[in-house]
Amino acid sequence: MAGVLKVWDATAGAYVPVRPAGHDHSAADTSILDTANDFAATDVEGALAELQADAETHAGAADPHTGYRLESATHLDIGTQSDTDAPSVIGYRARDNAGSPEIVASADNLLVLRGYGWDGDSWEESARIEMLAAGTPAAGDVPGALRFHTRAQGGALTQRWSVQSAGNLVTATDSTYDLGTTANRPATVYADTLDASTAVLAKPSGAVAGDVVGDLSFRGNGFEVAGIKAKPEVNTPATGDSPGELVFRTTPDGASTGTDRWRIGSGGALTPVTDSSVNLGSTTFRPSVVYTDTIDVGGYLVTGAGTAFPGSPATNDHFFRTDLRGGMMFFWNGTYWLSAQEYMYDFGALLAAALVSSTFLAYGGLNVVTLPRDLDVYLTYSTIGGMVATTNDGTNYWSAALRKGQINNTWTDVLSGNTSTWNPSGWTNAANGAINQLLDTTGTEATNYHGLVGYAAKTNSPGDFYVSFNAGYRLRAT
Repeated sequence: MAGVLKVWDATAGAYVPVRPAGHDHSAADTSILDTANDFAATDVEGALAELQADAETHAGAADPHTGYRLESATHLDIGTQSDTDAPSVIGYRARDNAGSPEIVASADNLLVLRGYGWDGDSWEESARIEMLAAGTPAAGDVPGALRFHTRAQGGALTQRWSVQSAGNLVTATDSTYDLGTTANRPATVYADTLDASTAVLAKPSGAVAGDVVGDLSFRGNGFEVAGIKAKPEVNTPATGDSPGELVFRTTPDGASTGTDRWRIGSGGALTPVTDSSVNLGSTTFRPSVVYTDTIDVGGYLVTGAGTAFPGSPATNDHFFRTDLRGGMMFFWNGTYWLSAQEYMYDFGALLAAALVSSTFLAYGGLNVVTLPRDLDVYLTYSTIGGMVATTNDGTNYWSAALRKGQINNTWTDVLSGNTSTWNPSGWTNAANGAINQLLDTTGTEATNYHGLVGYAAKTNSPGDFYVSFNAGYRLRAT
């Protein structure tokens, strides 16, 4: 009795005979699968005898290294003895057109490997690998692809992944399946380009402030050139509340690992990782425009620019007035908006002759300084200093003062002192100190304060007095 090995075609619902060259068995050959369902000895034994005879004739006495054999009921061995070829399992398929072979179509399966398991009542398919035609088959060109199916617990057999004809490994459904798991991760994924509409790098639980939950490293020549880390920003993230930060790093010249440079905090603030360590732009590569409401320069806030000061300023807030003197920077001292620049008057008067009058001196002799009239003047300090030619005492001395007022009219002392304790040994200050006094030269005091004058008068005979007056001020705007 001749035998034949048959393969079941689930789509056609029939057995497909396998006919090696030179062994074209007739349709009357008996199947080893016992199609008569009577377990007759001639069905199985006859088929196996023919199969064994084929192996002995064409494969060298059924040697498992040079032929094929059925090993009990557990596996099929296929072997060959060749310097160039390995054993192959080959699936051939042509479409049928009235008994003649016809070209296959895209998505036609060419070979399917299935795995079934017995569930106690029936056979259930658990996994499948499909080898199929892809693209547009043509003469001498049948593109191919692979599809991989698995069955989840309690689910149905489902296609998961495929290898496309171009070689791309893709998921069957977009954004559904993972590459690795939290417990079984690939060691390294090598790629020229990472393109992801949604990329998730996750530490599933226990993440606290400072933990790295995601890290993208960009490498070249085996070393990191730049990277981005994601971290929780607080130690106790709550359900639905997990504030985080991004940290950007670059590798400096001469190094092989990155250094953290900038961070974006949970509130959106972009800050250097280390205070005052990196620049925004450079002397040769500057941002064209920086739009901002507030700039903090060395702890001082620059709250903007315009033609009017903002309301409710804090002490040391800065504001740039575009309408004053071509543009001026001001700061809030807690009471007034004062110019960031401080100005100084140096009267520079050294009197070479004895001052003989005990009343006002000629103003020209001690230099009268005219104050600005477009902005108010805020006096910040002044000094009165000089030298005496002879020893002064409580009876013989000079009095000196820095005065404000109208020229040739009433004057008021801003700072004053005398030389009653001076000796002719060097330069001495008669008075020195901060004034913090506003001269409202544009408002109600405009008619009273036209300038500053240095004044000196002597008591008895103190000798010659060489004197100098200095004053510092800022401009006040409203």
